[in-house]
Amino acid sequence: MRKKQSLASHRENTFIWYILALAIAAGIFFRLYNLDKKVFWLDETISASHISGTTYEWHSLLRTENPIEVKELLTFQIPNEKRGLKDTIQSLIELEPIHAPLYYCLLYFWAKYVGYSVLMLRLLSALIGLVQIAAIFWLCFELSGTHYLGMLAASLLSLSPILVVYAQETREYSLFAVAAIVLSACFLRAVRKQNLRGWIAYSLCLIFALYTSLLTILVMAGQLIYLLLEKGMKWKQFGKFFAAWAFAFVAYFPWLAVVWEHLELGANGIHWLLNPASLCDLLSIWNANFAGALFDPGHLSAPFQVLMGAVVLVELFAAVEMCRKSSRVAKFVLTLIATNSLPLMILDLAVGGRCSVPPRYQTAATIGIVVLVAYLFYIKLRGKTDAQQLAWRVAFSILLLTGLFSCAICSQATTWREKPLGGDFVAIARIVNEEPLPALLVTYEDERHTNSRQMLVISHLLTPTNKILLLKKPGIPRLDPGMTHFFAYDLPPNYRQYFEGSGRFIVTQIDKIPKLHRVDCK
Repeated sequence: MRKKQSLASHRENTFIWYILALAIAAGIFFRLYNLDKKVFWLDETISASHISGTTYEWHSLLRTENPIEVKELLTFQIPNEKRGLKDTIQSLIELEPIHAPLYYCLLYFWAKYVGYSVLMLRLLSALIGLVQIAAIFWLCFELSGTHYLGMLAASLLSLSPILVVYAQETREYSLFAVAAIVLSACFLRAVRKQNLRGWIAYSLCLIFALYTSLLTILVMAGQLIYLLLEKGMKWKQFGKFFAAWAFAFVAYFPWLAVVWEHLELGANGIHWLLNPASLCDLLSIWNANFAGALFDPGHLSAPFQVLMGAVVLVELFAAVEMCRKSSRVAKFVLTLIATNSLPLMILDLAVGGRCSVPPRYQTAATIGIVVLVAYLFYIKLRGKTDAQQLAWRVAFSILLLTGLFSCAICSQATTWREKPLGGDFVAIARIVNEEPLPALLVTYEDERHTNSRQMLVISHLLTPTNKILLLKKPGIPRLDPGMTHFFAYDLPPNYRQYFEGSGRFIVTQIDKIPKLHRVDCK
């Protein structure tokens, strides 16, 4: 029978309660503050396409080679009265079949009945992000049998920079964080109770998680490895465990069949993961991703890399202390971290690519790191002497302050380290919007349609009456009467030569924005 310790048994409860309250309040604030400040980046525009029930209709409109008003382009980013939930699911199948449908179904109803501005769309993820705090409390109780560990973990998770960033993004990663936490808690409860009700609850949570993200499979792998390490091959409950898996996969099979049928299409959507990255770059990003659970200022400059490295050392020390203190807890937490990070890292080392680069693919590992470090302070804050307790209280406060610092920086930024073009888009939109008359922004069609997609991103920043023109080949754009100039984004040399060679235009690069040119009529 597990030992349950009451809150009153800890002398430091008053301190922890204050810290918990402040951290949670700050976490709520940063999840809800400046929701619409960051650029509505490429992946989020795809989410908006899902709720409109459209696929590439916006691209077909741009390819007419006629100037298109921004407000007309944005009609493909909002709910369509003529399209319903079925169209949203079909859009997901055609654009991103490897993404599970649950979040996008929720987003469809949210946009339809609550609101579809950038702020309102992100609010759904932000509110889901608040659920993570309660969920981590439950997971830690299942791990330790005490509320104390949950209080510490909730404090750290509230100010986890990576989780705060994804709580402000119109994608499924905030919901997946909740799913991973709840699934882990249900799993531990089922293993502890060893009754039919527990395994049914685990199976239902598994269905919820699978329909949230395919990354759930990595969480499941960690749970299987944990059981093999902790219980051995002869554990009598393995039959119920695999029965829960089987039931979940039967329920998930309809979408699994969709993924399999559109596997090539899904692979094309993530082809960029095969772009090679040097070992030096990978090591730098891995350092940032592991530290990002607790500290992440949003960029990888050398001084911050050193600080991130120090945070990673704290995490390694926490792993050693956890192994010394509790073999069972260490097996669960470390397998959760390892199975949700190491496969991607090994894949990148073996075949090249950057699968381990986006921290969103390692959301479950981030949760494991939060619990890992919380457990370190769970051990150390109960030191035998007042001096030891004071030292670790100071250390815990400093760690929370690093998270607070990271979240404060992030709250004022227009982009993050995964979205390097965001700042440029804001500057471009500011220049174009300052024009007294509706301005024209011209770009060209590249092989991977990158520029046309970026025009969809920029359209969320432009005045609705401004216009966008996509050129498929060098040519003279159609200008409205009275228009003496236009702007060109990411202009290739042959286009610039064509404009200047025509003798009708003067091309000037805009200061501090290398990809933007002003083209004046002579």
